[in-house]
Amino acid sequence: MKLKCLLIMMLFACRVEAQYVDYGNDPARLKWRLIRTERHKVIFPAGFETGASIYASILEAVYPHVRYTMSAARSSTMPVVLHPFNAHHNGMVAWAPKRMELLPAPEFGYGFQIRELGLSLHESRHAAQIDRLNCGLFRPFHLIIGQQAAGLSLLFVPEWFLEGEAVLAETALSSSGRGREPSFLMPYRAQLAAGKNYSFDKWLLGSYRNFTHNHYALGYMMTARARIDHGADVWDKVLKGMTRTFPPIFALSMRKYAGMKTNSLFDSAMTSAMRDFPTPANPDRPAIMSPDSGEYLSYLHPQETEYGIISLKKSLYDIPSIVLTDSAGDERRLAYTGAVNSKLSYSDGYVYWTEYVPGLRWRHESWSAVKRLRVETKKIETISPRRSKHFTPTPFPGNRIAVYEYSPDGRGSLAILDPATKTKNSYPVFRNLQVQDMTADANGKIFASITGAGNGIFRFDTLSAEWTGFLAYCRASIRGLRMHGGELIFESGYSGIDNIYAFDTLSLKVRRLTDARFGAFGGTFSSDGAKLYFSDYSANGYRLASLPAEKLNRDAIDFKTPFKFGTAEALSAQEIFNADDSVFTVKHYESKPYGKAAHLFNFHSWLPAFYDLDELRNDFGRLIEFKPGISLLSQNALNTLVSQASYYYAPNGHHGYVSLKYSGFFPVFHLKLDVGGRRAILDDPQAVSVTRRINAVFLAYLPLSFTRDHWVHGLQPYLYYRFGNDRLSKIDANYSHVNGGITYYRYRSLAHRDIFPKSGWRLRLEYAGNPRISMGQLLVANANVWFPGLIRNHGLKTTLAFQKQFAPAEGGYFFPERYVEIARKTSYRVASPLIYTVKGDYSFPILYPDWNIGSLLYFKRLRGNVFYDYTCNRVFDSETSGFLWRGQSSCGLDLTLDLHPLQFLLAPASITFRLAKYTGVKSFKPEIIWGISI
Repeated sequence: MKLKCLLIMMLFACRVEAQYVDYGNDPARLKWRLIRTERHKVIFPAGFETGASIYASILEAVYPHVRYTMSAARSSTMPVVLHPFNAHHNGMVAWAPKRMELLPAPEFGYGFQIRELGLSLHESRHAAQIDRLNCGLFRPFHLIIGQQAAGLSLLFVPEWFLEGEAVLAETALSSSGRGREPSFLMPYRAQLAAGKNYSFDKWLLGSYRNFTHNHYALGYMMTARARIDHGADVWDKVLKGMTRTFPPIFALSMRKYAGMKTNSLFDSAMTSAMRDFPTPANPDRPAIMSPDSGEYLSYLHPQETEYGIISLKKSLYDIPSIVLTDSAGDERRLAYTGAVNSKLSYSDGYVYWTEYVPGLRWRHESWSAVKRLRVETKKIETISPRRSKHFTPTPFPGNRIAVYEYSPDGRGSLAILDPATKTKNSYPVFRNLQVQDMTADANGKIFASITGAGNGIFRFDTLSAEWTGFLAYCRASIRGLRMHGGELIFESGYSGIDNIYAFDTLSLKVRRLTDARFGAFGGTFSSDGAKLYFSDYSANGYRLASLPAEKLNRDAIDFKTPFKFGTAEALSAQEIFNADDSVFTVKHYESKPYGKAAHLFNFHSWLPAFYDLDELRNDFGRLIEFKPGISLLSQNALNTLVSQASYYYAPNGHHGYVSLKYSGFFPVFHLKLDVGGRRAILDDPQAVSVTRRINAVFLAYLPLSFTRDHWVHGLQPYLYYRFGNDRLSKIDANYSHVNGGITYYRYRSLAHRDIFPKSGWRLRLEYAGNPRISMGQLLVANANVWFPGLIRNHGLKTTLAFQKQFAPAEGGYFFPERYVEIARKTSYRVASPLIYTVKGDYSFPILYPDWNIGSLLYFKRLRGNVFYDYTCNRVFDSETSGFLWRGQSSCGLDLTLDLHPLQFLLAPASITFRLAKYTGVKSFKPEIIWGISI
């Protein structure tokens, strides 16, 4: 019974984010507008009217077709919030409150489809999935708990299904989608061919030892296989069956209503998906320049320079870096990078690329900046103007850089940047379509891959400002453009496998240069044209490879009829709609102002009980304490105000509770008020108060991010004020408490296998006190410093803490509290004027087992931690009426198992077995600690 309760609690804690999602805020300066359609309510910043009309039109057009194979009940109007100031392309659907949030910035990954269409199909399918669950067992819960009921239903549905089936929808309902991109499933092909037959749990939940793909691709293969084998409505039946069966377990419903077991479906999906790809009759055997260490290593965007071959290196054990490889295969790191979102380009001693840059305060205001690295000095500088969104940088004559520039109003343009003069010239893009990639020739002509009805190649002349079509639109990807002589070199999945192609700008003929076994990417010729350098994909990553020019394929192709994937075509045949073949009429909807003040409250859920929603958000590992009562929950569409109003009954009487958290200003303000019960009189335990107890908390903080390159960097000042009417003494008729402080941190971003940052530090300075004369006041300093370990992915964390409490006025007393970290297992609470703490932790990975016990437990990593803590404080000695020093210490060894408790939970958990010795204990004592990571 205890185990069952523990698993239920872990399930709720891990998946609670599916209900209560704060997707972040937009800049406070924005004015908002609203478009109402039949089924959607589109909320967007002023100035994005054209983009909002496009999304509104597409969402309305695809709505009935997204639900054709899933008989979801018609949903009430869906709020859709657009965040065009974010440089990322993404989206999400949440319930509690119900809404869709879209980030409409350009996408430069998979696909050859206009970005609005793919995003609308994917997220609309998520809305249909949740609506389909809104019946049967879960329907009555909507009356009891409101929109939380939809989140409750999602607790029982695995992520691989939700995301994989949404990818299926974007593929089946179009002629594009990720299911038609060879690179989407390429890792499975390569690793299966190498004999790496991992278990379903490993593919789904990941590994620290080996590279595994994501649950989007895995889910697509499985949901697609089921639809082909069992009919287009198979998942409709499974979800419907879930709502009619108790308990509503997804795997049981699969078995009962579709005759499928998860692992057998996985086996079938893997086998059939691999047969979907063409098999090269005589694949290339390139020369491999990168090391064969047995590790999964990737070398991307190779280019020849006078110093050697530069590339972007990625691995499981280190963060991304730009490296230089010489002709002997020796490698030299030039610099670490941040979140790179483009290919690397080289010109005149400089390497160019773009990176995502977070905004100072607002999650939905981020940038994409052009970086350049001088190879000789290894110095990196940013050459984009501040607050810009630049993508696909390419060297341009005159030591300038051409970029695709995206504006928050939804328009794209070509921009020519001059780093020397800090000037910029901008030109409109052909029909305001999206540039996927581009390059320039020596005469200043720009060749761009542009997404429209597929991908096509166009040329832009900066002198005449005219666009010329060169290669007609084809439903195949065109990326990684490089210029070599009179030819454009690019990569494409045209043949069903990503290969390198050459497009002759004079004859307008296309030739396929490589015949890769799994995929060839980022092709570029040597300066003399004798070699083609590229990234050749294998089971151990993207290898740095080359082929002599005489061994390249020279056969011309028409580049009009790309390879058709049997699975994707079969899925499309089950539908009656193809978004890429449809003519969308973009309606220019009339918009009206959307007042932020008028829409502060959106009561979406309720509960016939009380629990503190703030504690649930901040500490997912704790048991939730429910009390009899009623709660109303509100969160507005712009995520600026989260509020809770509750009544509850406790042993000390009736209570009213209000919580308001507002993040629409530069600082975040949080107010909590609890009124009820009886006021406490601590200095007279015999006294009985009839006065109602008041407990009010006010918190203000300013979360600032300075994250750049590969450093996570931020600052957060905060102020906390608590007021209560408990009587501590005759002097302290009402108790108030003030905390103010600042947290500053800067540490190196973590690699996949890292336990601690390789280097960095975090400092917290805090003041705590009471304005009343009887209370002491204290200062706190807490510093964490990280150092690299003796071996890769080992780490050392040191902690130095100090707390000084100033003597209160005569008749007063010290705070019986501590605000600093102390030695483990010495959680005492003593009034002390001075506390020092020194702690050390040395953590290291031991084993990556990657094995499972059925679908209940999957063991991912065993890691160790050796620690020593020492705390020294001054305490009052009643015998001598003075203060004495008291020291406490602890030391020991932790062995921690990182695991996943249930197969369909993506959030990991951990169990720590501790053997430690504490002050006053003669021998080492065992202890077990468990936790949940969110």
